[in-house]
Amino acid sequence: MTEEKTTALRERMIEDMRIRGMGDKAQQGHIRAIKDFAAFLGRSPDTATPEELRAYQLHMTNAGVTPSTFNVRIIALRFFFGITCGREEMKRYMQFQRKPQKLPVVLSVEEVADLLAAAPGPGLKYRAALSWICCAITGGRRVRGDGCFPAHQLWRRAAGVGGVPPQGH
Repeated sequence: MTEEKTTALRERMIEDMRIRGMGDKAQQGHIRAIKDFAAFLGRSPDTATPEELRAYQLHMTNAGVTPSTFNVRIIALRFFFGITCGREEMKRYMQFQRKPQKLPVVLSVEEVADLLAAAPGPGLKYRAALSWICCAITGGRRVRGDGCFPAHQLWRRAAGVGGVPPQGH
């Protein structure tokens, strides 16, 4: 295994992280991020300008770095410039990436109706329970064509008044 040359700047950053009680893996991640930034610059990272910091962020974006890796590196750079170098003004030039929001799978009214119709057993017991669960999951938003009702109303609603099903069924 080769010994890596430790610079005074790296040593100071390690001391700063130890003072703040960072774990070994967090320290290794921060050092790796700063090492990557230094490789991009081709010189000591404490000499970076705001424009070079911007170029590095653009480089990471173009290289397809995931938002979580991008943000971990930004956190390391914020620590490095803010704590180790005492250059708080550099933080203004660092932007976090937003993780894309995944939309939940939402069933259409027809799909929910098919699901309710497929409930097993005779009678309304299972359908009523399933409808109530659908209402609870969706926060009471419309799931059925005639809306979402509390369980005690659902029984009456599904059966209809006087044995006549409600409109839309």
